[in-house]
Amino acid sequence: MPIIKPTKPDYIPAIRQLEVADAEWICPYSREEHLAWMADPNNAHFSVFTEENPDPVGFFLIRGLENANRSLELKRIVVGLKGKGIGRHCMQWIKQYCFEDLAFHRLWLDVFIDNKRAQSLYLSEGFQIEGTLRESIKQGDIYRSLYLLSILENEYAIKTRLQTD
Repeated sequence: MPIIKPTKPDYIPAIRQLEVADAEWICPYSREEHLAWMADPNNAHFSVFTEENPDPVGFFLIRGLENANRSLELKRIVVGLKGKGIGRHCMQWIKQYCFEDLAFHRLWLDVFIDNKRAQSLYLSEGFQIEGTLRESIKQGDIYRSLYLLSILENEYAIKTRLQTD
């Protein structure tokens, strides 16, 4: 079972290595950008560990803790150990944090349209595709499109009830 805890500055070198390994799917941050994210009260920065690994095996960034509309953004999730259920565990933890702990109404994210692995996870966890942000990210010489996905508190409640029945 993965262990999730707030990120400490000491974890940033390992987090940056995870980002470099996943650079096809994200736009890596510098150390300074991670520190600024951690210092902003509107944001949360969490690291993911396993009992076997003293360094983070993943992390995620959440934005909108002060959002008056009760809409929280999952800005980034990176998991280095793929295929072990860590990403799913994190998504379930994030939804519980958003809807049960914070009592928010909406959780949303964006994902590259060619990142089928992540899309499969998000859709299986109850997220719905809302639309496409066409050619909104420039990487090198190309522009890439994103899907915008969200889940609402009532959808989370229904999915959670179905899983426990």
